[in-house]
Amino acid sequence: MQASSTKRCKEEVEALACKEGLSLAHEWTVWPAIVESDCSSVIKSLNQPKTQRSPSMFTIQEALEEARKLPSVVFLHTGREFNLVAHTLAQLARHLSHSAVWCNRFPFCVEQLVARDVNSHAS
Repeated sequence: MQASSTKRCKEEVEALACKEGLSLAHEWTVWPAIVESDCSSVIKSLNQPKTQRSPSMFTIQEALEEARKLPSVVFLHTGREFNLVAHTLAQLARHLSHSAVWCNRFPFCVEQLVARDVNSHAS
């Protein structure tokens, strides 16, 4: 697989993850949302959809449709070192043979990371 094709594939997967996250947020909460990603091209496309020509534009448009169902959404680019919960869950997903959504609990592999993340934002 060529590097450009691999990049497009990773971008599409990240855009799909944003869309699914926004869909779940709409189902479960009435609060504003923050979507963080280490994929700067997806965040740029979500923040400036009319100026981008991303190969993932259809998925970006679907994510934005989900975002409009929430009171407000902020899209932020976050380096992987600051997005360890998502990175660890992505690594877990690579080893699962099924989809999973956790309600009211976190997988053991991220419990401490979530606690540290929440506590750093609370202070």
